[in-house]
Amino acid sequence: MKHSLLTLSTAVATLITGATVQAQTTVSFGLRAGINLASRSGDDPKFILPAPPANPGSSPVVTNTYQQDYTRSAIFAPQFGAVLDVRFGKLALQPAVLFSQKGVEQELIETGTTTYTYTPSQPYQSSSKTTYHTTSRVNYIEIPLNLVYTSGGDHGFQVFAGPYIAFGVGGRAELEYESRTTSTNSNGNRYDYSYGNTFFVFRDAYPGPAADTPNIGVAPFEASSGSIVARRLDAGINAGIGYRFRMLQLQLGYGLGLLNQQPGNAPTFIREMPEYTQRVAQLTATYFFSPLNLNKK
Repeated sequence: MKHSLLTLSTAVATLITGATVQAQTTVSFGLRAGINLASRSGDDPKFILPAPPANPGSSPVVTNTYQQDYTRSAIFAPQFGAVLDVRFGKLALQPAVLFSQKGVEQELIETGTTTYTYTPSQPYQSSSKTTYHTTSRVNYIEIPLNLVYTSGGDHGFQVFAGPYIAFGVGGRAELEYESRTTSTNSNGNRYDYSYGNTFFVFRDAYPGPAADTPNIGVAPFEASSGSIVARRLDAGINAGIGYRFRMLQLQLGYGLGLLNQQPGNAPTFIREMPEYTQRVAQLTATYFFSPLNLNKK
């Protein structure tokens, strides 16, 4: 029995050694450029609702009707950097250091009506519609480590997967804000208010409060008015398919973020911030320079 196990072990070791020798180890350096289609997952935010009347039984009687419509859509953003290809036959490890921009486009439309009923006077009514449109872009230094299988070694169809870690190095968000309020008094007069678009550019503060409001004390992950913060660290998994022809590699992948990027509250725009994670579809092209054969003596 011991002799059989020794024979089997020797045979396995011989096969592994032979495969290793046969599969030449090559190392090459490449440059990557591509485009991200970035968005995020998570529940819709819960926004501030109008407060109920302080004295429900007193006059006037206040009645609120309120509606919110929230939409979220992806944005296009750049990706570029350097890739190392360590190849063992049809398998390769491809660590990389990339600049990768992520983000999301969001729109919130709030409509509401407040009715004040006096006795015996006619009701007084105020109606409003407010639109918030934000586009957020966050810059990351991302380090993926993909295991790549190529059907023909240095050419052919590919499948790849692996983890990534990323560090936020800045970003900004632009907010378009428009509001209109219509109100009537007991004499039937009507008042209209409108505000043009106002753009807020947020500082590169990830995490922490933005410098726009230095006098407002906020918690480390709490956004003050006119600021957006997010967790600096991101991590997740990349996977996808591709094709390689000699020195050129084209890949279509998907990045699945696993860390909550918003673990705080905002005292104005949004009262309760839901958890969200990054979601990024990626189309990239990488050009590799002449490889170095590590098996060559």
